[in-house]
Amino acid sequence: MAVGALIGMSHYLLLSVIIIGLSNALYHVGAGTLVLKSSRFKATPLGIFVAPGAIGLFLGARMSAFPSLTPFLAVVSLAILILSIKYHSRLVDKGSTIKTSPDVGSPLLIISLLFIVISARSLIGGSLSLPWKSIQIYSVILMIAIFLGKALGGVIADKYTYLKVGVGSLILAAGLFIPGSVFPLAGIAGVMLFQMTMPITLSMIYRQLPRSPGLSFGLTTLALFIGGLPSMLSIKLTTSLYTLLILESAAILSITVMLTNYYAKRN
Repeated sequence: MAVGALIGMSHYLLLSVIIIGLSNALYHVGAGTLVLKSSRFKATPLGIFVAPGAIGLFLGARMSAFPSLTPFLAVVSLAILILSIKYHSRLVDKGSTIKTSPDVGSPLLIISLLFIVISARSLIGGSLSLPWKSIQIYSVILMIAIFLGKALGGVIADKYTYLKVGVGSLILAAGLFIPGSVFPLAGIAGVMLFQMTMPITLSMIYRQLPRSPGLSFGLTTLALFIGGLPSMLSIKLTTSLYTLLILESAAILSITVMLTNYYAKRN
């Protein structure tokens, strides 16, 4: 990724985009695999891992105003990469990988349902209309809310169950999004609750594919990409439609959690 950024400085923009895109994909799956292996099927470390992405996206979107920082950040990134490779064996707990899943049942069915939930979350997140986001202070608070939602979602879910936290946060978010386009605090609270499902769905997919952590993480990113396509095409959803989608996602997630619990008890 750092190399791609440096190439971009020399005006080979297409090559730079390709290298950065592939590097970003490899990083997410590679780092995600390490986190999943050491998570012991808990959502807490997964939420902590994905949460800083909100900060990165926020800052990255504003980096174009400071092009002189690109070479410096690229060199720093390469230095961190070299150090991480050198001390890799000390940083990774090789004994932390769990070989079997606690939720044996119908992986294809469970993963398909979760794929729908994740795609819907991406669709809603990309199409959500919040006019007040253009105000700088609200955009910063919103970024913090997304960070907290992802980070705390896993912590709270591990303590109070995936069903209560995952479904409950979506239902509350649906209610808050209705006035959220007019009242910033309601919208911010809704976004934070909405993001709480991210570590839950990732953990649930990994429970179905414990021998394939890379595939587990890759499937979630694929679902996010598919769900984000409409927003890339500038397709917007009405308030009633994305509220309905959130409630449908809550219903599907509820069924999925109950199915995984059923299969776990049966086995």
